[in-house]
Amino acid sequence: MSEPDEQVNEPVVDAELETLRRDLEAARLELDTTRNTLTAITTERDGLQLAQLKADVARENGLPAGVLAGKDRTELEAHADALKEWQKAQPVRTGPKRQARSGFASYDSPPSGSAQDRAAAAIKHAF
Repeated sequence: MSEPDEQVNEPVVDAELETLRRDLEAARLELDTTRNTLTAITTERDGLQLAQLKADVARENGLPAGVLAGKDRTELEAHADALKEWQKAQPVRTGPKRQARSGFASYDSPPSGSAQDRAAAAIKHAF
């Protein structure tokens, strides 16, 4: 009598086993999706934290955040210090006064450029 019982139970066990395999595969896919989502969120969070840290260090040192390089506060502060030292070593530039937005030089500014450049600019603005 054990043979007929085994035959009856075998299809039920196979069906249950197949259901468990599908459930396991679905769980693996969900786990992979969750891991990928977690990795993306972690990467975004780290980027936002670094951007905020750069903004803080830049503000504290009077520099634009975009020029700072580093992965943590120590590196950012060291780079800010190096940039400030470099900035101090640069000569102070004094150039001609800026022209008015219309393109015409103001009365108190000396003409700039060669005579040919000044003539070309005068002709350009005459029309």
